Amino acid sequence: MIVSIMQPAYLPWLGYFDRVQRSDLHIVLDTVQLGHRNRTMFTNRNRVRTATDWTWLTVPVQTAGHQHTPIRDIDIAPSSAWMRKHATTLRHSYGRAPHWHRLVPLFDDLYGREWTRLFDLLTTSTSALCALLGVQTPMVSASSLGVTGTKADLVLALCRAVGATTYLSGPFGRDYLDEAAFADAGMTLAYHDYVHPAYTQGTAPFVPYLSVVDLMAHHGPDSLSILTGHAGAADA
Repeated sequence: MIVSIMQPAYLPWLGYFDRVQRSDLHIVLDTVQLGHRNRTMFTNRNRVRTATDWTWLTVPVQTAGHQHTPIRDIDIAPSSAWMRKHATTLRHSYGRAPHWHRLVPLFDDLYGREWTRLFDLLTTSTSALCALLGVQTPMVSASSLGVTGTKADLVLALCRAVGATTYLSGPFGRDYLDEAAFADAGMTLAYHDYVHPAYTQGTAPFVPYLSVVDLMAHHGPDSLSILTGHAGAADA
């Protein structure tokens, strides 16, 4: 059984869904901390296209005094202004895209609710995007597995808990995973080296590494075949 593990993300990018699609089971890593904001942190934000470039969509969260709070327990800041901003930005960016109409019910529902916990927003939105894409990989939360540990030990323990035979890691796993430990546990360690496809985006020049919403708005039912047609899992 091929297992992948990733932190939840807001309106994730193409590579996120490609790794989930290539897995038999996906574990949502909700037991780690949100972390400090940096260029690679997409748990509560992601990028979408604008008429001339791109912009961030960020869900404001309450982090003061909660530096050690796991993602599962992070609260969204008590304001609905961000939802109005996100809805407006998405409509202005993609309202004329050929398949935007397929996404409208999702965002009407998403931004028509009152959200308290970030994790609830992330799991609901990602599940809805998976359904539209046609990704059917089952998902479980790390917190439901009763596993503890940090970094490489945590990953191996989670894989053991679900009976993985192959762990499909992101490319940065090469920096910290203990390949011998996986071999001793009878597991194959593989790496997901995603090559981002270029696709018709409506406005030139092409901007990669955006939310999957960009691809879906422009290519609709062809989105899954586009995002899965340009990647592979390289054995260690």
